[in-house]
Amino acid sequence: MSVFDMIPDRLPLNPDLAERPVEYTLRADPAERYATYALSAFWLSLTFGVAYSYGSSFLTEFLPALGARLAGAISGTACVLLLLVAWFWRAINDRYRTVSITFRESEISVRVSELGRTLEWSEPIGNFRGVALRNLGTHDIGNRKIPVGSVVLVHPDETRTIPLMIAEATQIGPNSARRLAKTLGIPIVEDVSSIKVEPCMLIVNRFQALKVRLLLWGLAGLTVVFAALGVTQLAAGTPNAVWLILAGVFGLATIAMQVYASTYVVRMHDRGDHLEVQTAALLLSRHRITYSRLQPLEHSEGRSLASRGVAVHAPWIKLRVEGRRLPFVVDMQSEYVDREMLRHALERERQ
Repeated sequence: MSVFDMIPDRLPLNPDLAERPVEYTLRADPAERYATYALSAFWLSLTFGVAYSYGSSFLTEFLPALGARLAGAISGTACVLLLLVAWFWRAINDRYRTVSITFRESEISVRVSELGRTLEWSEPIGNFRGVALRNLGTHDIGNRKIPVGSVVLVHPDETRTIPLMIAEATQIGPNSARRLAKTLGIPIVEDVSSIKVEPCMLIVNRFQALKVRLLLWGLAGLTVVFAALGVTQLAAGTPNAVWLILAGVFGLATIAMQVYASTYVVRMHDRGDHLEVQTAALLLSRHRITYSRLQPLEHSEGRSLASRGVAVHAPWIKLRVEGRRLPFVVDMQSEYVDREMLRHALERERQ
């Protein structure tokens, strides 16, 4: 994956490269950006408030000279910084990032604008290997889940492979690749009779998985805080059962969330003789599964009806594995889901 592996906010992307110089940009959809910002602000504010309230009591037990306000501010700021480093900074940066690509007669310039920094590089067109077709999986475009394909300019360093055209897979084919190769005066380096899938990649879930992980980490963090407060006061000779009760309640919630997260697929790769699956769990998140243990997919639309129509539509796929009690859950709202290749991989053992 690279900075170019995103669906632009305006689809299709099809710049006219015959008239150069020409510039185009890749940027995440505005709705996804704003949702990420709002969600991050909510969780960071909630974290600061909880850490300020309970951290002040915890720190003043050991450092009474700090005072309640300063102790609360220190604990709140520390927790916010921890969450930023662990999760939020990367998520916000991925949505904020803008990639500008400029084609000139014999050179390509790329400018990547991120939070706090800007990266720029240029390459002669001759340094690229040539043109190929890629399958970007299925994506939410408006209210539809559609297959998306791309014509790319392949670089020896895959992170510098640049998309030349991004559209619905049905609108991209051999003629698109040949036309762009002729325009740029470079060869076709892969078979373009059909759109190829990026090697090994089946599923990538970032934004939806982030929400699951934040809830799990939040519950686990509160469990630790409440347990620490309870044990500290118990050791000081002023026991307060409320903290231990809260620790027990949030501990049970953490265990339940861990069980769910252990089924929630974040990434899935096809490794030829087995699948590699990564879940959102805190512990034991990586799994190696041979194809002989896989069972047929089960699909659910995940619709919740209201008086005015569909209130929620969150489709998902259930993947059962022989010898495993709980199935894996594939969220169809993930950034990258190639359902057909997933089905093909699962049927490989039966062919």
